[in-house]
Amino acid sequence: MELDVLVDYKIVGDLNKNTMKNFIANATKNHKKLAITTDVYPMYKDIVESLGFIHNLCIFHLIKA
Repeated sequence: MELDVLVDYKIVGDLNKNTMKNFIANATKNHKKLAITTDVYPMYKDIVESLGFIHNLCIFHLIKA
């Protein structure tokens, strides 16, 4: 089992749903579709699940929110 694996990074001027979906799709195209852990930003759940991953929320961000 792999945990905490950095698969890609990108600096963008505008963080929107389309930019994020394209980034995740490209960054994970050569990886098994298991799960992605994100912070509590609402758009991540729909994006992650539409790409076929299980969506997990980061416990640190849940406690902090």
